[in-house]
Amino acid sequence: MGLGPNARAEWIDWFSLERNLVIELAGPDPGIVYVVAHYDKTDLNPLKFVSLLVNGLLDEAISWSYFSDGAVDNATGVAVALELARALRTDGHRRTYRILITGSEESGLRGARAHAARLSAAEWERIAFVINVDSVGVDFSPTAVIANASDPRLVDEALQAAERVKVPLKIGAMPAGADGDHTPFAKTGLFRDLLRGLMMNLVGGLLPQRSWFTGRHSAPVLVFAADPLLDAGDRGFTTSSACWRNSSGRRTWRTPESRRLLEFRKRQQKTPKIIDFRATGH
Repeated sequence: MGLGPNARAEWIDWFSLERNLVIELAGPDPGIVYVVAHYDKTDLNPLKFVSLLVNGLLDEAISWSYFSDGAVDNATGVAVALELARALRTDGHRRTYRILITGSEESGLRGARAHAARLSAAEWERIAFVINVDSVGVDFSPTAVIANASDPRLVDEALQAAERVKVPLKIGAMPAGADGDHTPFAKTGLFRDLLRGLMMNLVGGLLPQRSWFTGRHSAPVLVFAADPLLDAGDRGFTTSSACWRNSSGRRTWRTPESRRLLEFRKRQQKTPKIIDFRATGH
C-alpha cells in the first residue's frame, strides 16, 4: 500500500503487549481528522474475562483459545481505515489525516485512551473531528451512523453526504453501557479515565495506567457501526431521546439536527437498505 514512510508503532502502556499503529498523512491545512479502528478481538471464552481483570495482560497468551476470528469486529473497520489511507496517499487532501489502528480496545479501550492522553494541548486544538469505524459493511447488518454517540451536526452531514452519493446509511444508537474508541476523544480527563477503567476492567481499573496522565479535552466524534448488532439500543433513539419537555409540558426539540435525524430515520425504516463499501471505492 506504500504507507510505510507514514506509519509508526505506538506503545500503549505497561499491561499491554499490543501496539497502536498511527498513519499520518499530512495536509496543507492545520486541522487533523482522525479515523479510528481497533484491530484486536474479543471472545466469550472465560479466560478473556480473567485477562480483562488485569487490563488485557493475558490477551496474547490466550488468543489461541478464542472461538471467534474477529472478522466483523473489527477487521471490517480496519479494512475501511486502511483503504481510506491508501486512497488519501495518492488523491491529495486539505487536512492532515491521522489513521489510528488501535490495540487493546476490547480490554478497556486502552489503545485509544493512551493515545488521547499523549496528545498535547496544541494537538487537541487542531482536531477537526474523530471518526470511529467499528463493525461495518457486512451483508447481514446495515451500516448505521450511531446518533447517540456522535456529534449531531456530523451525523446530519454524514446522512446528507450518503444521500448525495446514493449510499444507504441508517441511523442507529449505542446500547446503554456500550462504548467504543471514540469516547476518549469525545471527553477525557483524569477522573473520566479512572471511571472508564473501573467500569470496563473492574479491579483492573485500579492498576496504574498511562491514560491517567491526561488533561480535560474534547473533540467532535462520528461513529459508524453495523445497526442490528446494536439492536438493544437502536430502539433508544426515539422522539423521547431527541426532545425534552419544558415546564409547561410542551415538547421541544433538543437541536434542529434532532428533528432532521428522526425524519431521516422514519424514511429509512420504510425502505431499509444495506451499505456496500465495494460500491463506493472506500
